[in-house]
Amino acid sequence: MPKLKKRSARCWIGLALALGFILSLTATARNVGAAGDEWRPKDGSEWVRPKAKKKYTIGALIPSLQSQYWVNVAYGLFDEAKQLGVTLKFAATASYSQYAKQVNYMEDMIASGVDAIVLAAASSDAMVGPVDQAIAKGIKVILVVQNIRSDNWTARVVSDHFALGYRTGEVLAKLMKGQGEI
Repeated sequence: MPKLKKRSARCWIGLALALGFILSLTATARNVGAAGDEWRPKDGSEWVRPKAKKKYTIGALIPSLQSQYWVNVAYGLFDEAKQLGVTLKFAATASYSQYAKQVNYMEDMIASGVDAIVLAAASSDAMVGPVDQAIAKGIKVILVVQNIRSDNWTARVVSDHFALGYRTGEVLAKLMKGQGEI
């Protein structure tokens, strides 16, 4: 079993922010349900939001606001930042093809001295340098949804797209009972 890195408070706040927006997107689909400000998992237990013990500033970068998915992510980020009592600096490009603009936004956040950055990278290659810069300055970087081509990050909440596609193919093949083409 790999040894876990010791995480600082600002990393945990960033992770909570990242997980909060992911949970807010999946609450309906997973029947978790939301009642006011409370989240209740299926097993009836309650998740207690951490409260920031000092004033943290968290940067958040997403690749686009052109799809409803990323619009929902943006709302989740702002809502969760408010719940956690942290300041959110947010930036989004117009499209995935504007990854150079996302690099500039990240460099601006690094220069402004944010405590952590939640990053949904527009490019897995272009964001390696800026992530390295942030880590070198002691800024925690939490990758969400999209991975980058580097292991130099603080935490990540990403999916394995190959595994998802493979599993989807298995389910389709089973449903089609070996007949037809996928």
